[in-house]
Amino acid sequence: MLTPVFNRPEQVKRPQNKLSLLPISRASADDMSLRYHVSLEALRVGRGYVGAAQALATAMVVAFFLADAGYGTMSRQTFSISEDVLARCIKTGRATDEWYFDDHGYQIFSALLKLHDRQLRKAPFSALLRANDRFKSFVKSKMNRTRFPGGTLSCMDAAGLPSLHVGMFRRS
Repeated sequence: MLTPVFNRPEQVKRPQNKLSLLPISRASADDMSLRYHVSLEALRVGRGYVGAAQALATAMVVAFFLADAGYGTMSRQTFSISEDVLARCIKTGRATDEWYFDDHGYQIFSALLKLHDRQLRKAPFSALLRANDRFKSFVKSKMNRTRFPGGTLSCMDAAGLPSLHVGMFRRS
């Protein structure tokens, strides 16, 4: 039997736990999905709050990173449109304490959550962890540097986003 020869250290991959190659449990995916859909509905009916905006910002970024990893499709343009919709919501919410999406915003995030629901059910746990790591880096970079034109905060700056918690993924 031949032993593979790796010329560069980056070619050596750590062996993954078999469970990390499986999707998260259906219950965990449903819990996360429910939180996102309740947040979307609250914003649709004009009863939103900062936590709803934070939840949808998290879903938006993680969905983009999962799509980038091959789990679904989301263009940078779609991400940018979603971010603009959320930034407007947050700007209005912070100024007036009225947190809501108009019909266009609702349609954008409804489609985004359909994609993310599929991702949560299909992507392996390891892909979710990698997306979470990218999310943390993304938020950190946004908090340090990005502002939208016109001096408004980016949706990431304004929302003060938390990261996903590994504990939210349960195996059944």
